Amino acid sequence: MLRKLTLLSFLCLLLTGIQAQEQPQLQHLASVETGEESAAETVAYDAASQRAFFTSSADNSFKIVDMSDPSNPELVGTIPLDTYGAGPNSVAVYDGTVAIAIENETKTEAGVVVFFDTDGTYISQVQAGALPDMITFTPDGNKLLVANEGEPDDEYAIDPLGSVSIVDLSAGLNVASSTLIDFTSYDDKKASLINKGVRIFGGGEDVTVGQDLEPEYITLTPDGSLAYVNCQEANAFVIIDLLTNSILDIVPLGFKDHSKGTPILDSYIINELVADWPVLGTPQYDGGQDPVLLGGFSGMFFAEDESTDEELVFYVIPDRGPNGDAVSGGSVTPASSQNLRPFKLPDYQGRIAKFSVNTSSGETSLLDSILLFQTDGTTPISGKGNIPGFDEVPVTFADPATDFANVDFTGEDGEEYHALPYDPYGGDFEGILIDNDGNFWMCDEYRPALYKFGSDGVLIERYVPEGSAALGDAVDPAGTYGAETLPPNYAQRRANRGFEAIAYDGDEDIVYGFIQSPIENPSSDSVRNKSDVIRILGIDGASGMPVSEYVYLLERNRDAGYSTSRVDKIGDAVYTGNGRFLVLERDSEAPEVREGKKYVYEIDITLATNILGMEISENDGSIATPTLKMMSADEIWQAGVRP
Repeated sequence: MLRKLTLLSFLCLLLTGIQAQEQPQLQHLASVETGEESAAETVAYDAASQRAFFTSSADNSFKIVDMSDPSNPELVGTIPLDTYGAGPNSVAVYDGTVAIAIENETKTEAGVVVFFDTDGTYISQVQAGALPDMITFTPDGNKLLVANEGEPDDEYAIDPLGSVSIVDLSAGLNVASSTLIDFTSYDDKKASLINKGVRIFGGGEDVTVGQDLEPEYITLTPDGSLAYVNCQEANAFVIIDLLTNSILDIVPLGFKDHSKGTPILDSYIINELVADWPVLGTPQYDGGQDPVLLGGFSGMFFAEDESTDEELVFYVIPDRGPNGDAVSGGSVTPASSQNLRPFKLPDYQGRIAKFSVNTSSGETSLLDSILLFQTDGTTPISGKGNIPGFDEVPVTFADPATDFANVDFTGEDGEEYHALPYDPYGGDFEGILIDNDGNFWMCDEYRPALYKFGSDGVLIERYVPEGSAALGDAVDPAGTYGAETLPPNYAQRRANRGFEAIAYDGDEDIVYGFIQSPIENPSSDSVRNKSDVIRILGIDGASGMPVSEYVYLLERNRDAGYSTSRVDKIGDAVYTGNGRFLVLERDSEAPEVREGKKYVYEIDITLATNILGMEISENDGSIATPTLKMMSADEIWQAGVRP
């Protein structure tokens, strides 16, 4: 705490009425003059005695003011504090008890909290942490909380722990006991906290989380169950469970560049604005279903070159076409080693839709639909899985009245399924962009894969992880599923969580693919919801060869902390220039949960470590050391990698 506050008087202020369309106005009513500087720093009021109490560091005391007549306050007492310490930092009052936080003569050593009655008569005291600052009672008065700032000495030779004292008053002031909570349990999460936006910097590189967090202020929930502790210099606050006296989380306030102005959001629900959506097909099973319209868009690209201020043009990509929820392979007869994926339109062909939005009228128009083909220009690309024995089994609903009469699987509910052929180039598309040459690039979740199409929708090349041809029941020839240029351990992605986002650096002609969730290397059990590590892979736009790879850390997956939901995946990304991206993180909440989290972060790779080719990057789980995904943020830093 920097004591730059100089008060010559204790002001009594009266809040006047709020007039329509005006801010509340404060009107000076009366003052109590002390004649000293640094004489009135913190103040508290006791309604029962109609007395106010304020601390004075000038003469190391606290003073009592009779407020029974607010227009004529009277200083009625000065209580010296020299016998308790070097000076008071805070005062709080509850039901006739006045508590004063007093620092030690040596500020890096433990201070005290001293209790008085409203006449200034000493009652008792308890030990606090180093440099006790703001204090507050819980709503029921059973506890007193103290923010112990723990400032270092001027040379940083001694840097005490910041802490919070929780004083139990339930059995009476004379037997009050104090519990000290520090932040040393987060010392091994220093890099993770820094990555989230917590500032840990005082005292050099070796400073610990416990030393650098310096509590300044505390506020409580109305029921007194939670405390929110402000650590000002760290740009964070700590959440403490007062039922268990334990830390729930350290939450960053982050960095926000207000010079960029306030974001403005205009929302256009295109399903409601576009008339006569194209019909993709009409399912024929079970006597016929409703027509399926174009939709299910999972990626979008803003075509700035084709847009004007009034007419914005976008390209969007549906993911894998109309499909139902996955069916567990273990729940069908005969059992399947892989889950089943029912496709409502077995002959669906992937496509790109182009539409425009008029910013003045809100009118939305569908401009074009570009069908996707393999390199021969005639073979359609569908949304079906690629590799038998590795990907989900593509099926449709069996019906003797259709071309899909044969029953290959029967579900527990009696639903019958007909197996469809795999598509070696089928894609579960999640992102789309246009490069400098007008080619479309898309990413998919299956392999994962990066696709390059011409402007006519004909495939130029598909890039997949090395070894993809050997993943299934049979070892296929290399190149069966695309050019195997990507690192091999990308094939260990969590099912249907491959590349979720794609971004483009046009200056360097680099296409970046963002893995959606941590790669499950060496196994699902060792990684799922236990890792924050997302990989960003950059490939050369001409050759498809990797040129860079970076670590991106999710906000709250490995340590979800005090949160309503776990943020376990990337939603989208866009390149904004100079090595910077905007990245969308999204939670795993179900659709009916209205309080889901959708964070947008700005990241910079210019100072990050390019891990392409490093042993830590290539670890496939057979090495005794932990894989990248098993490491904490601090372990990644210790391995020489900067996210």
